[in-house]
Parts: sequence; C-alpha cells; structure tokens
Amino acid sequence: MPKDDPRKPLELRFEILATEEQAIALQDVVGAAICGADLLHDGPCRIAWSGGVRTELSKKDRKFVWENLGPIDTWPQEAVDESLGIPHEEP
Repeated sequence: MPKDDPRKPLELRFEILATEEQAIALQDVVGAAICGADLLHDGPCRIAWSGGVRTELSKKDRKFVWENLGPIDTWPQEAVDESLGIPHEEP
C-alpha cells in the first residue's frame, strides 16, 4: 500500500430479509449508488469497491436476521420488486 494513500480497507455490511432476486437487484442499486454510474461503465469509479450477495447463512445468522428484521413492517413484495426494477410475469 502506498504510504501517501489515506484510504484503508473498510467493509459495509447489510443484513436483509428479502428474496434472492430482491437481494441481487438491491446489490445493483447499492453498487450504482457507490460508483455514481451504471454498473458496467467505462472510466473510473467514484470509490474502489466490490460486493456480493451471500445466500447461505449459518443457522445462528439466520436466527439473528429473523429475530431482528422479521418484526419490521415492510412494503408488499410486489411493490419492492417494482421499486427494484424486477419484472413480474403475468399469470
């Protein structure tokens, strides 16, 4: 690491209670917010970053998320999906 670079490795971590499809769409939204541009773009990013969605959590982590996030009032799934740009198939 260059001595004159004031940056240091940091991690932002979010626990969410969502469908896998919503989590992947949310990852794109967060990535675009961090970068300040579309996810696939030419040119520099605002901040160097990487991200991912972890779908397999330990039993302890799953219990923690359900206990802490399960009681929170949320939008209906259809509204969430629409806000994240997830297309719906008509029955």
